[in-house]
Amino acid sequence: MSRTRFAVLVLGVGLLAALPWLSGCDGLGDNDGRIRLLLTDAPAPEIAEVHVRITEVAAQAAGGQSVVLARGAGIPVDINLPALARRPLVLGQPKVPPGNYNAIRVTLSTVRGANWIRLAGGGTADLTLVNEVADARLATGAISVSRGKTTTVLLDFNGEASVHRIGGTWTLRPVVYASATEDPDPVPGSVVGRVRDSRGRPITPPANTILGVFLTGPLGPAAVGQVSSRDGAFAIPAALAGPYTLRVYYADLDWTPVGRPLRISVNGGEPNVGARVNLAEGRTFNAEITVVE
Repeated sequence: MSRTRFAVLVLGVGLLAALPWLSGCDGLGDNDGRIRLLLTDAPAPEIAEVHVRITEVAAQAAGGQSVVLARGAGIPVDINLPALARRPLVLGQPKVPPGNYNAIRVTLSTVRGANWIRLAGGGTADLTLVNEVADARLATGAISVSRGKTTTVLLDFNGEASVHRIGGTWTLRPVVYASATEDPDPVPGSVVGRVRDSRGRPITPPANTILGVFLTGPLGPAAVGQVSSRDGAFAIPAALAGPYTLRVYYADLDWTPVGRPLRISVNGGEPNVGARVNLAEGRTFNAEITVVE
């Protein structure tokens, strides 16, 4: 059984690119390892498409060295994030020096019109970047690459949570989480459901906050699903198999939790600040969540 690690990536700027699904076979030399990057997103009811253009993705080793994972022509020019909801796509599978990696730097194109959205009603709008470059810090050892082995990193780019309308301007403040496994070809599971109050009604978050369902592993959040204030629905379309704790928080626009986790009951269970979830490969966990405070 492979060992899975979890870590948080909250990016201030975009991610990532999609290439056709690659085989888990390596053909590595004795001194090589690989990082295999998979990208997923959840569909958003108000936004039909979220398009981003990435110019470079690099990983920073624990010792400070930087390794380019994808650059320029190796990255598709246009990536529609919600199209990745059902099947995570591979950004790349480069050879890297073995060791631990604790940061990923992502550079997003600043060309006008490179990052844009299509609304559910059919209109389009350009996205204004908050930053061009983002450094995503990871827990030490969260991504560990061994000689002759492939470590898979699943990136959850939440397009709905990343795009905001401020006045008449649409902005991009990308929110990306990640989990890692030593399985070179994992089959992700998913979590879907609704969050309601004790009377069965959707919840309207306080001003300047968002309500989210956080899937948390041993080293921190691995994925987040934004809760709709209209009907309470949320979705985490892909997460690596393994044990998690499911928690519900209010969060700011950068998806930093505000205050303590809410007290919840999941599928009629005993109220608590978190619920244990053992996510199976290729299976969907349905969570009907009642906020009891």
